[in-house]
Amino acid sequence: PMLPGAATAAAMSTFAMPVSLCKASTVAGPIALSPAVVGVLSVAPAIISQVVWMAPLPTIRKVEEDKSTKSLPPLPYFSMAVNGYLWCLYGATAGMDPTIIVPNLMGIICGSYYTSKFIKFNSGEHGLQPYVLGSGAMVAFLTGSVGLLPTETAKLVLGYTGCAVVVAMFSGPLQVIKKVLRDKSTESLPFPMAVATTANCVIWGSYGALVINDPFVYAPNALGLTAGLAQLSLFARFGISTPGK
Repeated sequence: PMLPGAATAAAMSTFAMPVSLCKASTVAGPIALSPAVVGVLSVAPAIISQVVWMAPLPTIRKVEEDKSTKSLPPLPYFSMAVNGYLWCLYGATAGMDPTIIVPNLMGIICGSYYTSKFIKFNSGEHGLQPYVLGSGAMVAFLTGSVGLLPTETAKLVLGYTGCAVVVAMFSGPLQVIKKVLRDKSTESLPFPMAVATTANCVIWGSYGALVINDPFVYAPNALGLTAGLAQLSLFARFGISTPGK
């Protein structure tokens, strides 16, 4: 998760972990880590998440300028807000983990903004009704799970669902892989998002595996890393193309 709502300085203040929490984390992880390493790995996800949330902004600015989404895939943008909401809920059920909750608040805000612009300037190349209805249904499902199920059961439901949503968000740009290969152009792939996705998944995967030893955190990010590397390989092969040029 972002793996991708505070400024960097505020995030660092929020995640300055007391020694007692660091010690607890060294027990939770698969290997013994010093408090300093745990502290860094607990702050880094909050920072990289802000990068992920802001990465689509240049692409969305271009959409506003052109008044069209052209061939951009809708899945990454629609899933971002849902992803942020889901992981805020998961962090709450996982002992109110601030490293998970706080950065994902920004994901809800940014994802909602990008989605609204995508709907407003949709080119018509992709039908958006399934994405709108699916996002609404997912939010209702997640809210109901937390409100109606025991905490541990809700955590499991959120964890498994989160794996799917994270992979959808990070691999969403690959919806257009056939077009990229056919046209030999990465015009429909957002390069900033690909870079941010790869870095995000490395950091969140490290936090999930080494600090909290939570497969619901590191497993989807391992899959997301694969998707990020796949996108970067396409840029390496066909170069970086700017939409509309």
